[in-house]
Amino acid sequence: MDLTFFTLVYFLILFCLIAPPTEFRRSGLTIEYILSSYLGSENIDFIGYHVRRTTANLLFHSCLPLSYYIILILLNYLSAENYPFNPWAGGIYWDVYFYMSSSIALLAITLGYYWSSSKWQHHPIVTNLQQFGQPWRVVSSSVNNEFRRIEKFSSGELNFCTYITDSWILKTSTYTLLIAHKHDAKLSIVDSQTYQLAVDSPTAVQKLHIRVKSVQRGKCDFIIVLNSEKYQELTGMLEEPIENMRNLVIQQSLSDKFVVAFKEQVMRNVRYIIPENAPAPEQCIGCLTKSADVKLQKLCYPPQEGECRSCFCKPMWCLDCMGKWFACRQDQRRIETWLSSKAPCPTCRATFCVLDVCAIEIL
Repeated sequence: MDLTFFTLVYFLILFCLIAPPTEFRRSGLTIEYILSSYLGSENIDFIGYHVRRTTANLLFHSCLPLSYYIILILLNYLSAENYPFNPWAGGIYWDVYFYMSSSIALLAITLGYYWSSSKWQHHPIVTNLQQFGQPWRVVSSSVNNEFRRIEKFSSGELNFCTYITDSWILKTSTYTLLIAHKHDAKLSIVDSQTYQLAVDSPTAVQKLHIRVKSVQRGKCDFIIVLNSEKYQELTGMLEEPIENMRNLVIQQSLSDKFVVAFKEQVMRNVRYIIPENAPAPEQCIGCLTKSADVKLQKLCYPPQEGECRSCFCKPMWCLDCMGKWFACRQDQRRIETWLSSKAPCPTCRATFCVLDVCAIEIL
């Protein structure tokens, strides 16, 4: 095999290990999966997991240049007549490469040992935690406990993720974990970028760059990158609004855009009248935050005509949840047919269309 071709294949494989594509992740060819027994569980010990993960990434990536040289020696790509006494016999350039790669690996091993000494007391993540209180393990326990809860915001994948719990904003990267206290941070949108997934695709992906700035001095600021489709979910986890000083236009998700059109049509439909002395509608069973404010009744065609059927369920859903339910039951590849399509009632499965959704009006 030619040296140039081998080098290309080698670094292609390494690139897939450092930034694994979907196929590699499904096959378990990631550092996190291979070292899972050492790293432990992220859900159980979030801080400990990322302390060990970042150290493992540092050691693995730093040893890659030296591993390339060693493989060349083993496969006899370099002159190795005097190996191991003269492993850089391939020439002055390989001599320099060997010393530099060996130095990088040695420095990384030394730094990893220093981080792990004194029970990880010197690790950058631990140093960051110490800014929020002493001892740092108390802060670590608080983060771990909140991360175990179901009610948290998460975005991203693999090493680059953003999490927001009840009290903490967490951003993971390959070599570090950035932390901010939610009650001590101000979020502001600083930039946005839009990417077209395909030339013939009707939708585009908007990435928002949001700065997390701590009010207290001495604590580092950082940027989180978020898909605009998750912006509403993010704001729901924050107590303070996100500043948009540049007045950037935030694109809605396809589902959100449909819900807007769905609500406009429902407001033009016939209202469902509830007498004043009748019991008030209960909470929406979809979101449990709003009162049920829509009722399904067949109005598109006479009772015995068409595919739609009469629904005898009492009002149980709010307009937003009903719109989201209707959208998720449609063919995602044929967006233009959504408003004219049909869906089953989420409770009794009676078929209905947009014309059958009536807003509730109390006399």
